[in-house]
Amino acid sequence: MNQKRNTGSFLDKLFKNILIFLPLGVIGNLIFSYYHTDEGIISYLSRVSARTLMLCLILCVVPWFTHLLRMFIWTRFISHPVKFIQLFKIAVAADLSAAVSPTSVGGGPIKAGMLMQQGLKPADAISLTLLGSVEDYAFFLISVPVSFVITAGWKHHFMGNIVQVVQSSTWILPAVIALISAVLLAFSNKKVFGYIGKLLNRIALIRKITASTKNMLSDISSVYQLIRKEGKRFFLLSLTLTGIHWISRYSILIVLLYGLGFDINPVKIFFLQWVILVLLLFVPTPGATGGAEASFYFIFRNIIPGSTIGFIMPAWRFMTYYLTLGLGTVVFMMLNYFSMRKEKARVEAETPIPEIFEVQKISGIENAG
Repeated sequence: MNQKRNTGSFLDKLFKNILIFLPLGVIGNLIFSYYHTDEGIISYLSRVSARTLMLCLILCVVPWFTHLLRMFIWTRFISHPVKFIQLFKIAVAADLSAAVSPTSVGGGPIKAGMLMQQGLKPADAISLTLLGSVEDYAFFLISVPVSFVITAGWKHHFMGNIVQVVQSSTWILPAVIALISAVLLAFSNKKVFGYIGKLLNRIALIRKITASTKNMLSDISSVYQLIRKEGKRFFLLSLTLTGIHWISRYSILIVLLYGLGFDINPVKIFFLQWVILVLLLFVPTPGATGGAEASFYFIFRNIIPGSTIGFIMPAWRFMTYYLTLGLGTVVFMMLNYFSMRKEKARVEAETPIPEIFEVQKISGIENAG
């Protein structure tokens, strides 16, 4: 019950944030486009065919269904099936949560909470949430090196810019070295960790939290052990869906550029969008607002002409973020509305008629007689 209340409260805050960020973001992108295009937005829009826009719209929603199918596979693997409609709601809600949270946070917390609402144990819900991230990392671990080699990524202009920034800033390299050294030293000093652990273990609350965490980690480990032994083919199937998920999301810009007549290398565009994703991990704003636009401009300014990037960047951001955000909000609210109506009808059907109404009904029949 508490989990349901907490998730509901989180969703309320989520939609309040969406109502703030959606209009502000769209207005900000329109202003950017107005000041960075020579011919105006309408002129560029007239060049984009309805077929291109429709294909972009389809690619926007494909990740919802691939996410749904990935959860469908794993919930059945752990013998806790969840209805398709509920999995669809979770996929949309997780996407919305990721859109208004910092990129480093993502939609994991809301996904785990909603899976628990469907009766999954906390350890199972967390395991499936983490497994989704593992699948994402596995896909990029395969695709990024391949695309880097195919497109000769070391020749991209942004690599030279990064080297120049590091070379011109005398403090960056020493700071990175110092940070890595401190982390390695901390992890290698077991005595310090052991001493701190003993001190904390004297506190009853810390002991309870530690015990609960160990039990949960043990449960999570057992789930992954089961997957390692019996779920390899399921992992491969889910990894294939993960590939479709990210290729669809990164193909929106490719389709948009082709629709405007650009002669591009789609693998290169894929790789550069992954670079943007990595940069967004360091942006603390909800939905990486501001950072996404700046990263796109920094990465693509030598590929897309200056007169066109003023339209392409807002169009890319609108298609991959604001459109998905708005459409997802509408879809989620509709799903919630129909679920509430169905639940209300079920409760009314199962609620017995009070005895007083039965007496009145019989009395009315006798009077009529």
